[in-house]
Amino acid sequence: NESDIICTHSKAASHAWEEHKSKWQNCTDCTRHNTRHRVALYRGHLPCNVLLIGVAPCRSSDSTGAPMSTPNVLQLCTGSIVRHLTLSIPTITHGYTNLLACYSDKEPSNTTIKACSTRLAELISIARPDVIVFLGTRVGTLVLQSNLLTQVHDCAYLSVSDPHMIPHTNDSIKRTHRKRMLDNTIRDAAELVKRKRAIMTPTDGTEPPVNSPID
Repeated sequence: NESDIICTHSKAASHAWEEHKSKWQNCTDCTRHNTRHRVALYRGHLPCNVLLIGVAPCRSSDSTGAPMSTPNVLQLCTGSIVRHLTLSIPTITHGYTNLLACYSDKEPSNTTIKACSTRLAELISIARPDVIVFLGTRVGTLVLQSNLLTQVHDCAYLSVSDPHMIPHTNDSIKRTHRKRMLDNTIRDAAELVKRKRAIMTPTDGTEPPVNSPID
């Protein structure tokens, strides 16, 4: 059920999403279309305050069409980020996507990421996030190699180092260090959203409307 995957907050966002989905759900721009069942474009609110970006869909996302929707290690990490952000800002909205929208058992290449970068830049323009969180240093590196950032403006960027490793390590020192890095990312993301919200708050002290886009 798509209503369980996408929550749009304006007619403009709903229209933009329908156009985006129609344009990309049958994409054949790279070889990964040969190994996918469904294109996993997006999950969450449109627009959103925080956008979390991973590398590529897993097998479950290939079945559901929803990025990061199953209880694997990465989803546990993103769930932790979202829960803590919501505690800090109850009205915060979020969304999930990946550098690549199609599943494959092969490693992502610069060619496939470049082929998918136009789709991702278009999605970011619809989501209009205040903050983008890259889930892993690898994601940040691949983004830089694809020159995606030259297509996206007016947004802050943060990175979680090696999110797959955060919940799984027997070394208490490493676990503490990784948790501290995750906590710092969550704190920084919340502060960036609060700062932008403060700029947009009317002079009478009222809050911006819940889930409204924050320009």
